[in-house]
Order: sequence, then structure tokens, then C-alpha cells
Amino acid sequence: MFFISKNYFYRLSSPDGLLSEYPDFLSTIVILIFGICCCFGLRKNLALTVISSAVNVGALLIATIYMFIHAKTNHYSIIYPGITTNIKYFLPYGILGLLSATTISFNAFVRSSAPSSRAQEVKRPPYSLPAASVTSILIVGLVTTLSALALTLYYPWFYVDAENAFLNALKDNKESTGANFGRIFMFCLVGSGFVLGLLTSLISPMLASINVCLAMVHDGFMPFMFSRVCRPFKVFF
Repeated sequence: MFFISKNYFYRLSSPDGLLSEYPDFLSTIVILIFGICCCFGLRKNLALTVISSAVNVGALLIATIYMFIHAKTNHYSIIYPGITTNIKYFLPYGILGLLSATTISFNAFVRSSAPSSRAQEVKRPPYSLPAASVTSILIVGLVTTLSALALTLYYPWFYVDAENAFLNALKDNKESTGANFGRIFMFCLVGSGFVLGLLTSLISPMLASINVCLAMVHDGFMPFMFSRVCRPFKVFF
């Protein structure tokens, strides 16, 4: 068991170590579990999605409030620190840093696909869909902006880890005005919330794919048999 866990779990790919190496059995198991969950009906899974989204946003808000409480205004004015004398004023992380930040901000727009994929489940789609899309974009955009500002004031920007910004800031900021126990507690609490929030990123596209496949059946791109409803779970085949 130790050999399997050491060689097939927790191995990150090179060079940046963002994705796991193949074969990634852990990700496969998680996707299979969520696939089975999607077979038990849309309403129950939508409730799971709402709960996980609320937990994710709640954890981010808690981290933001904590960082604002222990913020240092001089961190915002640090432009050209001594340890980064080789970094220019403009685009200190280069074009790749700009693209990474743009990708993160683009999540505020991508999330609008979740409401639009459930048009047939609302009573007034012409009114409900635009309202849901605008609301989701505003919420995600506002939370992302506030959290980025709080992180900048809490931890010097040149120490921020691009791969795991909030958790590493809570773990490594030994000069924080907050108590050490409180900082560790926030690290565990926020980290747990972020992990639970990953459920939304996985299950939302899987639920949306059911509606996409149903539309493809109605357009004749897939066999009609897939549009039949499985009676026990009220889900399309």
C-alpha cells in the first residue's frame, strides 16, 4: 500500500508541479464517484453544488476578513523592494504572470455558464438567466478583487506563491500581528473550505454535460435512446 501511494498518488508533474502525473488513480476515483452521484438526479446534485459553492466562497471571505484585520498598509506601497532589484516596475512577473492573473479573473465570466446550462429548469428563462449570470459575475468579481487586495495588504506581494497564494501566506507570514494559534487555525479552516469548494469545479461541468448531451439528442447528433428517462432516478440515460 505504501508503494502504491508513494508511486501513484501525490506525484506532481514537472516543471511547475501543477497537475499530477499519469496514471492519476486518485483523480480517477474522484471523477467516478461524482459520475455516480450525477446519476441520482439533478436536484440533489444541484443542492450539493450550492452547498460546496457557499463553503468555498465562505472560506475565501473568512480568509479575506482575517487578512484585512491583520493588514499592514505599508505592504501596498512596496513597489521596488531591495530583494527584487532585478525586477522591473511594470509587469514584475512578466507576460506569464499577466496571463495567469487574467485566467484567474476570467473565472468570473466562466461561472456564467453554470446558470445558462439550466435554462429548462427555471420558470422564466428570459428574466432568470440574465439575472443569474450578472449576479454570479458580480459576486465572483467582487470577492476576487477584495481577496486579492487583502492578500496584498497582509503579505508582501513578492513573497506570494502563485500556486497556493492564500494558504502559503497564512503559513509563512510569521510576522503577522495575529496570534500563531489563530493563524494555524485559519490555515486549517480555509484549506478545508477550499478543498470542499473543488467539488463545484468538478461536478458543475458534469451536470452541465447532461443537458448538453440531451440537446445533442434533440438535434439528431446522438441516438434518441439516450434521451429516455431512467425512472428510479429521473435522469436521462
